[in-house]
Amino acid sequence: MERDFNKELLDLVYKNLKVSLLGLFVSTIVLYLVYERYVPSPTLLLVWFIAMLLVTGARFLDLLLYQRQRGIQEPKRWERRFFILLILSTLLWSFAALFALWVDDLAPLALLAAIYVGVTVGGALSLAPYLKAALTFLSLPLLIYTGVLITKGETYAYELALLLLFFYIFMVAMAKRLHRQFLQLLVTKQKYLIEKNMAHQTQERLKAVFEHSPVGIFFYDEDYRLIDANRSFFEMTQLDPQTKQLPATLADHLGCKESQERYIELNERHLKLLSSPIIQGKRLLGAVGIVSDITKERKLLQQTEYQARYDHLTKIPNRSSLFEYLHQALQRIATQQESFAVLFVDLDDFKNINDSLGHHVGDQILVEISNRLKRAIRRSDFIARLGGDEFVVVLDHLDPNRSTTAKIVHKIAQKLHEEICKPIHIAPLTLRLTSSIGVVLVEEASTDPYEIVKFADIAMYQAKRMGKNNTQFFQKEMDQWIKRRLEIESALRNAVKNGELTLHYQPIVSLQEDRTIALEALLRWNNHRFKDVGVEEMIQIAEECGAILEIGAWGINRALEDFRRLRESFDLERIAINISIRQFNEPDFIATITKLAKLHDIPFEAIELEITESIFINNKEQAREIMRELRKLGFQLAIDDFGTGYSSLSYLKYLPFTTLKIDRTFIRGLPDDRDDAALVHTIVSIAKGFNLELVAEGVEEPSQLAFLRRLGCHLYQGYIKSKPLQYEQIHHLLAQERQCRSTATS
Repeated sequence: MERDFNKELLDLVYKNLKVSLLGLFVSTIVLYLVYERYVPSPTLLLVWFIAMLLVTGARFLDLLLYQRQRGIQEPKRWERRFFILLILSTLLWSFAALFALWVDDLAPLALLAAIYVGVTVGGALSLAPYLKAALTFLSLPLLIYTGVLITKGETYAYELALLLLFFYIFMVAMAKRLHRQFLQLLVTKQKYLIEKNMAHQTQERLKAVFEHSPVGIFFYDEDYRLIDANRSFFEMTQLDPQTKQLPATLADHLGCKESQERYIELNERHLKLLSSPIIQGKRLLGAVGIVSDITKERKLLQQTEYQARYDHLTKIPNRSSLFEYLHQALQRIATQQESFAVLFVDLDDFKNINDSLGHHVGDQILVEISNRLKRAIRRSDFIARLGGDEFVVVLDHLDPNRSTTAKIVHKIAQKLHEEICKPIHIAPLTLRLTSSIGVVLVEEASTDPYEIVKFADIAMYQAKRMGKNNTQFFQKEMDQWIKRRLEIESALRNAVKNGELTLHYQPIVSLQEDRTIALEALLRWNNHRFKDVGVEEMIQIAEECGAILEIGAWGINRALEDFRRLRESFDLERIAINISIRQFNEPDFIATITKLAKLHDIPFEAIELEITESIFINNKEQAREIMRELRKLGFQLAIDDFGTGYSSLSYLKYLPFTTLKIDRTFIRGLPDDRDDAALVHTIVSIAKGFNLELVAEGVEEPSQLAFLRRLGCHLYQGYIKSKPLQYEQIHHLLAQERQCRSTATS
């Protein structure tokens, strides 16, 4: 800014310099001609004359250079050159006043005064932008000449000197005033230029914003003629840039006299239109419109709404959509003579599939099941996935007659069972699933949707209790059962913390040596509220609610701790521990069991893990890998309850078992029941064929024991030897057995 200001000052003084120099040149010649008659030394006068002409010429040349090259050099360099030449010119012009000392006539003195006044006035006025320069050029010549006049001692000279003095004072004031005016003018000009530049920049920015704005901006008149528009407008609307009239597809949604906001779909794009009138005074000049492409936002909103209402995996409605639909269905039956039914569909043992085959396989199955359910119901019906393996089907527009409706619903439920039971092929596997379905018939609009689903869920659990793969209609008594079930689950989750669990041990006896060589650890739950809950039911509920993991970990740790203490006193080969499917499929199961064995200093070979067929029924390959790893470490593996489930001889060949346990149901009829006898004989032969150690469970009679001994069975356990006993009792039993053997030996 300072540089621009100095440049403006230079421009002002150089602008008027040409006329001033011309006047100075003429005045120099006149002075020379006047002084030539009076100055006694022509040489001095000539030297002054030549010097004056040279300096004036140099200043004129400087002016020409400035006009041609002022933008090349810095203003300070021009200033410095200008003032050097000005000082030389002022000194030479002031020196000329001394030549008046040789002039005594009034006429030439007056003429000289006029010349000095004219030159100094012109110079001072042209130099007014630089006040010091103007005052110097004004003061030196006039004051020296005034002094020369005073030395004349004549009245006319005094009068002329006085006039010059008054004129000098006046010119000083005039120069200062002009200087202030020049400065004000320059300041005003600078402000104007700055504001103009800012306005230009603002205009350029607005133009750039207008042209490159991501939103479309357009102006139109009262007749919806397009006045101006930016590039984004034409891109979004796909109109020709030469368009002069807005099409009806846009004009119908725009306002000209009032502001409007509209959402339209144009050329497969979702657009937001804002329009507002442009009014000057009371005159309507037209309107401005802004168009935004909200296609992405609209699609994102639709996607968000879809995700909020539909299941991401199966693409069918979710829990939120279900309850919204139930609200509508309840409102409908309030005004129409009809009813509807809610079917809660749960896949049986689906968790085993996730645990054994992996969630990616489980997801494929869920998609297939949802597609089957959709095909099995009517178009007027509704299906939703609650989560996991739970689906809800709403059979709508049913007859209000309960008995008629129940038959229809049962028929459709049976169809759902059949669809779910069809084989599912997921290479290289072929799976068959079953389902449990709970049904609620809804006839009254006052029912709460959440209660409806809750009752259907309770009925589904009743179907599970009835052996799965069946349909149960909700009865009020079921509500009490589910409440009790939830209370049991809650109690089991706190069983370890509350110290309600104990382990009992049943001897495993060698038929050949007639001595206890191993123990089986059996879990017991001591809860005063749920004394009627049996071990099998307790284990099943614990597995379903997840409490089995904590309970199982506690059981393994306690069994190994007790076994270590018993081995210190008695000759026991191993401890048998039952492992649930949930424990077996935990990723850190092997690490956990080995860590606990090392903690209690129990050899891996002394630990026998009993597993049931359910562990490997769905995923033999995964079970095989886990069992192989356990066998490599040295753990013994027993197949429990052999023959009661889906036992296959291929399992014995495929999986690395070390022990086979005959279930008590086959022992109970020995030796009189021919079927049981034949079956046990076959199992013993199979065990021998596969080189497996054989354990008979549930032996209670001497005749059963004799039969098993004749078949060559290795081991047995049962009440004939002892019921399961607590630690202190089993310790006492083993001590007695050892004493008896010692007595017999002696």
